[in-house]
Amino acid sequence: DELSRLLKHYPPSTSIPSYEYGTAGFRYDRTLLPSIMVRMGILSSLRSHSLNGEAVGIMVTASHNPEQDNGVKLSDSDGGMLHSKWEGVATRLANVDWGVLIEWIKSQKQTMVKSESETNLASKPKPMVVHVGRDTRLHSKSLSQLSIRAALAMGATVIDHGEVTTPQLHYYVLRSNIQNMPNALLSFSSAVGYERDYVCGIVGAYLSLVGTAGATRAARDATSSTARTMYVDCACGIGGLKIPMLNSMLRQCEAEGGILLPPSSSFSSSSSSSSSSSSSRNNNSNIFVPALINLIPFNVPGDGPLNEQCGAEFVQKQQKAPKIYTNDGIGIATDADGKQDKGTTTISSSLLSSSSSSS
Repeated sequence: DELSRLLKHYPPSTSIPSYEYGTAGFRYDRTLLPSIMVRMGILSSLRSHSLNGEAVGIMVTASHNPEQDNGVKLSDSDGGMLHSKWEGVATRLANVDWGVLIEWIKSQKQTMVKSESETNLASKPKPMVVHVGRDTRLHSKSLSQLSIRAALAMGATVIDHGEVTTPQLHYYVLRSNIQNMPNALLSFSSAVGYERDYVCGIVGAYLSLVGTAGATRAARDATSSTARTMYVDCACGIGGLKIPMLNSMLRQCEAEGGILLPPSSSFSSSSSSSSSSSSSRNNNSNIFVPALINLIPFNVPGDGPLNEQCGAEFVQKQQKAPKIYTNDGIGIATDADGKQDKGTTTISSSLLSSSSSSS
């Protein structure tokens, strides 16, 4: 069958002593990973079944590693890391002979069927649900397809999200298991985990943060003629595809009125006679248009090699400004790593002068 073909055709590499699942999952040169991808498709299905059909996730990425590397990490149903007990299972599955693994899978399936029949003779088999995401590496798609094929061969339902950031994949898994989110108010699309809902959550959190600056700051921003711009170093990776969507939603929010201030705010009363401030006010007297940050990505996919002398990991570890493959203006620059889950900040006026000669 399909599972036997995959396991036989993609055996563990003999180039290394053994594979180890660590905090970052499996990370190796891409040529060492096909067998791992097949086996993680199997493991994720079994993990979902062990959680009574709750969705889990597979993320194909090597984060800030060089472009020739790749990796895979699993997300548990709560949107967090794979449970520590299952990390050992992942390591064992990665290294066992394919023939032994086939027999073990057969025994697991028999146990699953027996358990379900004993629980309720009229019940349907427990579903197995696996979400899959990947970064922008050229080999990530073909590697993720191996995990998808294996999960499908196990009988799982697979949701392939394509190119997403690692936090997005974890978010999708969490939102798919709404039973683990008590007291949460979700729309239907939120429960499914569409990308727009993820971006909306980030924008909402940002607006809440900006709102804590208070009325005085909001007044200054509303009348300011200087737009605040942040240039985002995307490490030539996935962030370059997602920042424009985030920026688009910020612009939409700005056009719709920006931040809601309480009626008692000093700005509401003190600026009522100001023509300059009233021009930046919409019909609701409690809503003012602030100079929301304008995000401009640079070092996007196609500009240069992934993570090479750029991105958050490089800046943090080397304490150097990143190399700029896309040279656009100056301002405040923030650096994100290859999977867009962390960042550092630097001033790109000096950054540009120190990096432009090498870019």
